[in-house]
Amino acid sequence: MRIGTIGTSKIAEKLITTFIEAGFKLEGVTSRSIAKAKSFQKRYGFAKAFDDYDKMLEDDKIDIVYIALPNALHFEYAKKALLADKNVILEKPFCISYEESLELYELAKSKRLFLFEAITSIHLPIYHKMKEDLLKLGPVKTAILNMTKYSSRYDEFKAGLNPNIFNPKMGGGALMDLNVYNIHIAVYLFGMPLKTVYLANVKDGVDTSGVISMKYEDKTLCLIAGKDAMAKSFLEIMGENGYIYAKGSPSVIKSYDLVQNEQKETFNDDNDPYLYEIMAMKKILENDDHVQCERLLEHTLKVMKIIDDLKKADQ
Repeated sequence: MRIGTIGTSKIAEKLITTFIEAGFKLEGVTSRSIAKAKSFQKRYGFAKAFDDYDKMLEDDKIDIVYIALPNALHFEYAKKALLADKNVILEKPFCISYEESLELYELAKSKRLFLFEAITSIHLPIYHKMKEDLLKLGPVKTAILNMTKYSSRYDEFKAGLNPNIFNPKMGGGALMDLNVYNIHIAVYLFGMPLKTVYLANVKDGVDTSGVISMKYEDKTLCLIAGKDAMAKSFLEIMGENGYIYAKGSPSVIKSYDLVQNEQKETFNDDNDPYLYEIMAMKKILENDDHVQCERLLEHTLKVMKIIDDLKKADQ
């Protein structure tokens, strides 16, 4: 597959190296700065550099576009790509509203194009194994997913600057940047909740950290995300017959412990989590598997519906 990218952030750099490893051909890179685009072209071996997104979309050698822009721009740039008959990989969070997400889904489906959200967690084999192991816990009663990391841009924000990641107009904040991972995991493992509540710490109109409570018929989850504090991230799922514990960010866990009656089993996977998601997309593209693509998008829509409900309830 021949890919064009827009955006030159750190996550874009990580995904570009993963595209190379997965066997994608780097056909074009776009940035507002042609100097930055050419720097990426030279560093990673892109065939072409652009400072005009529309020009890149006109290139018939590009099959798929990867969009790594601020959250509020996802919808506009993904829609342009789909209308130009390009398949799309869209960084998380998919969009800033359910309505935008649904429109992209329907547009891609009507044009028989592939559309993906670049989200690591749901593609990790270790989570597939964990979902099977939930049965060993007996009835699950509670779970905590904590993804807290002091942001490298938080000091700028406190100083009165306006980095995109803390700009509510650009879709910034802890819910959209970090808790989206926890929501994806919760929906993958347990399905849609009956009720959700979001209690956030808000500064200058943006949630810098917050706690989501998810109520199911028989269990309650606590999803924590913070960009304004330091902590050890972890995941813990508690059932009548045992518990599962994983240290580190829930988005990219490398191992977890399954504990029953004081007996512990440990499951490990040290492979690159980003490669799993890209290889899953590549398999879908190569197999022309629209059914599986739509399944993933339907999962994304569930996540966006939850985020939308939480944001509206907070207004």
